[in-house]
Amino acid sequence: MWALWNLGALTEMIFGRKFYLPIYLLAGIAGNIASLAIHPGAPGAGASGAIFGIAGAMISVLKFAKLPAPRNAMRGTLRSLLWFAAFNLLFGQAVPGIDNAAHLGGFICGLVLGALLSWARFVGEGSRPLVRWASIALVALLLFLGFVGLKRVYRPPNFNPAPLLLELRVSS
Repeated sequence: MWALWNLGALTEMIFGRKFYLPIYLLAGIAGNIASLAIHPGAPGAGASGAIFGIAGAMISVLKFAKLPAPRNAMRGTLRSLLWFAAFNLLFGQAVPGIDNAAHLGGFICGLVLGALLSWARFVGEGSRPLVRWASIALVALLLFLGFVGLKRVYRPPNFNPAPLLLELRVSS
């Protein structure tokens, strides 16, 4: 929650409220899709993929955007975010039960979203919101297609719906 509080405040300040929520949600979805793809039999829960996505988006924006802040402050924040991501990914690798697939899925999604939203600065001021929403829609579409593709090949391990259906019929 501490990471979400701190990263969220900075992200909201840079991207604005209307883009913060889609970044958070899409990164969380990406993390869950990655987790399901890598660990199909293991249930997962949490917001860590979304938090890593916020970190990824901030890394991209600090690297690619021209923000009205001192260069040294940006470099220090970028370095801090890179250390945050590296340390937590290594920690997740070392400690059993931590879902690094969700972390990486959210992080990569955040990197892509942050880069796309940063590059919107190359269009005219009036077109920027449209380009940014189109970027969000593109990532959402790619995640949806990834989910559909995963759903086609996904088979839950040892899942037999017959007892559930039988129980539904008996209790009705």
